Amino acid sequence: MIPRDAEAPFNKPSTDVIVRSADKVDFHVNQLVLTLASSYFEKQLNNLQPVTNSDKSTSSCAVTDRPILDVPEDALIIDFMLRCCYPITRPPLEKLEDVRAVLDAAQKYDMAVVTRFAEEALGLFEPKCPLDVLAISLRCDLYSAFSGALSNIMDLPSFLSLETKELDSMSGLQYHVLVQAYERHANFPDCQYNIPTLDIFEKLVVLHFKSEADAPFDDKNADVVLRSCDGINFHVHKNILSIASPFFKDTLNIPQPKIIEVAEDAQTLDFLLRCIYPVPVEKPKLKANDIYFVLRAAIRCDIKDAINAALDTLLALIDTDAFQAFVLAHARIGSFCNITRNVARLPPLSPAPEDGFPATWA
Repeated sequence: MIPRDAEAPFNKPSTDVIVRSADKVDFHVNQLVLTLASSYFEKQLNNLQPVTNSDKSTSSCAVTDRPILDVPEDALIIDFMLRCCYPITRPPLEKLEDVRAVLDAAQKYDMAVVTRFAEEALGLFEPKCPLDVLAISLRCDLYSAFSGALSNIMDLPSFLSLETKELDSMSGLQYHVLVQAYERHANFPDCQYNIPTLDIFEKLVVLHFKSEADAPFDDKNADVVLRSCDGINFHVHKNILSIASPFFKDTLNIPQPKIIEVAEDAQTLDFLLRCIYPVPVEKPKLKANDIYFVLRAAIRCDIKDAINAALDTLLALIDTDAFQAFVLAHARIGSFCNITRNVARLPPLSPAPEDGFPATWA
């Protein structure tokens, strides 16, 4: 089978590595992005030698001297995984077997950012295939998906009578844990299986006594340093910023000092950059004031993933504090019709809080 090029944006010959899928589709990618997303690929690419002989590579490039990395996954799986690493749109995974294949590959290649997106896709199958989701999530140590599927399976008539081929790939210990969790949840339905997170106070204390950002923004080999308004240095790569944000692309095309001062604080800047980089980012649990600053910065820099994440949080705020959601939607960040329409359908708004809102919202 003659190799062929992948669809855009993985068909540009200006990249420095080719990932070739099992069905002979060549994905032209940046080595920097792969090494940031995967410690496995970082080791492989450090040992991989450029092709020295003529290699009939792709339709757009008859021969190549770029390293070619052959992988056993098909093009659909590789395409989704790479889209998780790049700041571009990801197509939905419509089949459970595709989600399972992505999760297996993500764990094999140590790609935490891919695991996060695949876990979200897995959650969509909870209502129809709860036992499959339970088995996959337990095998892959996805505790959030496991907890959600466990709640759904309680509505089924008999757990032990259910069958799924996913059980074939579980060990005896994993199946034992599954049965024990089911029985425990049946007796204590409010029991949750959440991964503990660092308390917000601890985060603020740690942030107060340091001047360098956390990994992966502590790479001294990066070619740009963004310094937040509260003095934290983020070591970033011009390449990645330019791909993700037209604002950064235009800014970095102009000669800049090594350290670029930005208006955002460290918390806001960290969130924006984690939406750009191929690294995991927790879904934002932002207070109303945080939503404003994140959304304002994301719109200014035109970072679509960050805009969508902040808007999702803003929509969720309608259920708990419709007034704040309404004010935020009409702040200087712009008017979001879908939010204001949702608020308008609610009962009359309660009075504004006594302590008011930040002056920047006016």
